[in-house]
Amino acid sequence: MKNFVKILLVVSIFGYGTVAIAQEKQDPAAKQAAPAAKPAGDAKGAPQQAPKPLTPEERAEKRAEQLKKRLDLSTEQVAKVKAIIMKSDTEMQNAMKTAGADKEARMAARDKVRENEKAEMIKVLNPEQQTKYKAMENPPKRPTEGGKDGKPAPAPAPVKKEEAK
Repeated sequence: MKNFVKILLVVSIFGYGTVAIAQEKQDPAAKQAAPAAKPAGDAKGAPQQAPKPLTPEERAEKRAEQLKKRLDLSTEQVAKVKAIIMKSDTEMQNAMKTAGADKEARMAARDKVRENEKAEMIKVLNPEQQTKYKAMENPPKRPTEGGKDGKPAPAPAPVKKEEAK
């Protein structure tokens, strides 16, 4: 009887898997029509379309607007910030092309470009804005669970088991 139940269980699992796979297969015409019928990102979990990548100008504009709101930048400062961001974006693209597939070189190039950008931004900002900018760029680290000053708590001492007598 136990063997019969095991065999029945295995057969039902394979049967269910086959039905599930068959339901996923559709003809190409139905697949192409289906995304057009549903809007992207609806409440029922339809797949969302990837956002169109921003141009360097759009990225600079967006980031400058964010900084304007956070740092209360003047119109003159916004123009300078956009120029700095555009320059950094171009430098970053060139650095990534130069570094190629070498991960270490890419990270070093990225860090160098970011440091240059920070230095240029600081020159444009007044002292109050500089303080806010530095706080934004270097948020305080949250302490880890049980530790002080961001350091992890020490591991608990091993518990010795008493020998059975």
